[in-house]
Amino acid sequence: MKALMIQGTSSGAGKSTIVAALCSLLRHEGYSVTPFKTQNMSLNSYVARRGGPDDEGGEMAVAQAVQAIAAGEEPSVDMNPILLKPRGNLTSSLIIYGKWVGDFSVNAYYENVVSQGLLIASHAMKRLSSHDFMIIEGAGSPAEINLYDRDIANMRTAELVDAPVVIVGDIERGGVFASLYGTYFLLPENWRRRVKGFIINKMGGDPSLLGDGPSKIEKLTGVPVLGVIPYESDVSSWSEDSLDVKNWGSGPIKVAVVRYPGASILTDVEPLRYVPDVSLVYATTPEDLKSADIVVMPGSKSTRSDLRWMREKGIDETIMQAHREGKPIVAICGGAQMIGSRLVDPLGLEGEGPGEDEGLSLLPHTTIFSNEKVVRRNAATDDLGGRADGFEIHKGRTSWETDWKEGGKPLFKTDYGWEGCHMNNVYATLIHHAVFYDDVLTNRLLEGVRQRKELPEPKEKTDPLSSILSSVAKAEELLRKNVDVDKIMEMLEVRRLANWKSALAFLTIIPVKSEELDFSSFYLYPLIEGGIGLASAAFFLPWLGLPRLVAAALSLATAELVEGFNHLDGLIDAGDAWMARATKDPKRMLEIMRDKFTGTGALAFLTFTLIVTVTSLSYAPSGALAMSSALASFGILEAALVGTPLNDSGLGDQFIKTVKSRRPMMWPALLLTLVPSIPLFLQAHGGLIAFLVGVLIFPAVAAYFNRAFKFTNGDVLGAAYEIDRALALVILLITLRGPMIR
Repeated sequence: MKALMIQGTSSGAGKSTIVAALCSLLRHEGYSVTPFKTQNMSLNSYVARRGGPDDEGGEMAVAQAVQAIAAGEEPSVDMNPILLKPRGNLTSSLIIYGKWVGDFSVNAYYENVVSQGLLIASHAMKRLSSHDFMIIEGAGSPAEINLYDRDIANMRTAELVDAPVVIVGDIERGGVFASLYGTYFLLPENWRRRVKGFIINKMGGDPSLLGDGPSKIEKLTGVPVLGVIPYESDVSSWSEDSLDVKNWGSGPIKVAVVRYPGASILTDVEPLRYVPDVSLVYATTPEDLKSADIVVMPGSKSTRSDLRWMREKGIDETIMQAHREGKPIVAICGGAQMIGSRLVDPLGLEGEGPGEDEGLSLLPHTTIFSNEKVVRRNAATDDLGGRADGFEIHKGRTSWETDWKEGGKPLFKTDYGWEGCHMNNVYATLIHHAVFYDDVLTNRLLEGVRQRKELPEPKEKTDPLSSILSSVAKAEELLRKNVDVDKIMEMLEVRRLANWKSALAFLTIIPVKSEELDFSSFYLYPLIEGGIGLASAAFFLPWLGLPRLVAAALSLATAELVEGFNHLDGLIDAGDAWMARATKDPKRMLEIMRDKFTGTGALAFLTFTLIVTVTSLSYAPSGALAMSSALASFGILEAALVGTPLNDSGLGDQFIKTVKSRRPMMWPALLLTLVPSIPLFLQAHGGLIAFLVGVLIFPAVAAYFNRAFKFTNGDVLGAAYEIDRALALVILLITLRGPMIR
């Protein structure tokens, strides 16, 4: 297993997002990859089903969970073996391999735990070693000179797996060159040798404004700047700490999240960032809450202390007023405990010493805290059938039965029975990633506000998880476009040889073993298709003595057979859908493409295209099939560039997005398109003109189909291939001014 470590000049530099993007990129390159972070300090945790010495899972940082999802892996506590959850007063809860060990002061942690930290990390890494690659995230900055002897999360982790290091600088904060220079030269010399690249992140303007800054920092340090990533507001992984918590959006629906000092797992509201008519506000004063349409009381690491803080600020009265006005109050975990009638804490786990506090009494339940901590995954289904795969992390036991007896209804049916309460305008649950990860419940809450404020319905309903994952996809796209990915691959010692097996498996029925389709090798497709055309044209060999029309038909049939008739199938499906273009309904046209019936449009497209192709081949030079097939394959790549993907995660969708994200690879593809065409160029001097004309007009064909269907998928690409090939042959004959048989 090869490893690469991403460190930063500071917290919040963008390490988490870049690691997620790299995991996604490597996954799409066909490799197995795992994220890793030795030690993370975050109140935003996640519950994994697996990992650890007993493979029982438990708590881990949410950032590594997102990175795992980006890598196509099930989150595991081994990806973040040490988690610190701050409790205030320089004390943190310590989680090792997903299990709570105890609460430690800073000094106690350094004295008792740090010495074992690298051993803990090493064991976790071994359990992840079956992957091809490990992308490691550092913590804070590696150049904290006051912590060199105790920092286990940066260079010492890199040493465990001999990982090269890339340092990320945040230009949004200013002073990025000073940060990179200072970080690099504050490192001991043996650690400096490990640094192989810099990335400048969050560039808010024109990169040319940096002038010769990148080249100067390269000369001063000897470390190359691998790229400058632009700032994009919709690109992030789940918020990890307080640095990432910012007000979001400017929509007319104001959702106010009470940000008490111990607020935790604020990722509960993350999906709302992707709802266009929502503005998300983190409230610390009564004024922040007064104009809210929905009030959210999130989880808390110190429930009783945070309840007292709200009372001191007068926020409790504002919440009560919002409740009286009928505004939805969504209370999650610690927030759900606060809105009950009593919080009983005999051991002093959630406040300063043992005691009991009165809750806000929006619901009648009581919560009793104990040392028994619940940490588990828990799928939740609401009464309308909406579902979310959430998790629980809490010490309190809440008496929901009391709420139900007083007229409330369970909010969710879960793996462990009925849970939570919905009473009037109050929604309470102990399950994280449930309320706003349940698209049905989320849309019900938002629709109520829209009706009350007479707001229009959005064009699309909220799909929380897809929205979050699209953010990772955008991060990967930015990385591919703005960072020297080849240099990163060199650091990982990846020999970027073309994935011939994957390309052949995708394009043909040739029996090759390929575990995963690798669309990143799309630049090879014209060469492969042209090669198929060249081999299939063997029926034109003079010694066979076949009539040219027969040779043309047999050559085309052979090529289609080797290609598995995939392009023809797309032509047939697109032909049927084309007949319904007058409906201007993309959903209807997609249904027609996917049904099992063959209509007049399919027969017309198939018959006309085959007649034109076979007839043209019979009059064209013998190298025409190779050239037209290669050119048509390049036409598919052009169609992917101009097409609108369906976003349905199908093969066509993945292919289109890969081509769009790796646009520079179109140049190698064009050069490889020329190779199978050389025999034709030698036979007919006008062949090169036909080639260039085809390259220029094929995008118009693709644009027409994309406009007609309102989307481009695998069937449309197949149709484009067959039509482009026929068109290329016609152009060739016109260019040659009539038949030129050789």
